[in-house]
Amino acid sequence: MRRNGVVHDQAIESGSLIIATDFLADVLGYDKYSEITAEFVIRSTFCDLAIKINGQLRSSSRLRRLGPNSKRIISAKPAEWRAYRIRFEQPVSHDLVFDVDLLDPACRNSSLLDRLFLISREAIGGDAIDRYWRQKEATNRFVVTQILLSPPLLTALPF
Repeated sequence: MRRNGVVHDQAIESGSLIIATDFLADVLGYDKYSEITAEFVIRSTFCDLAIKINGQLRSSSRLRRLGPNSKRIISAKPAEWRAYRIRFEQPVSHDLVFDVDLLDPACRNSSLLDRLFLISREAIGGDAIDRYWRQKEATNRFVVTQILLSPPLLTALPF
């Protein structure tokens, strides 16, 4: 195995793939053999992992080396997980739904579990991540500012 060549990079990515697959299976509840697929092609773009429930693509994953298709994409390093919402526009773009770092002591609370639940086998079949996104979008500082500065609200406030 060359240290500075392609073979080394493939070995690192392969290790990340194994860790991510095990995490999806052992922690998030997916069946490793029937629901997790490697090297899946979406619109002529390869993703490293895809989650298929009852034969239907539910999520895709793009792995990053150690040291972004469906509507959702999960980007993962072994300890850092990010979920994105894909917008099929020209060009295709994405919005960060959430990110977690499993090794960050500040992240070890119930919000970590709530976020990981959003990409778990139990939640992926429903609309939990979509509800989370809608709530996050509705409470976005730009949206709240637009509401506060809207003419109906400004005229209702006594100045």
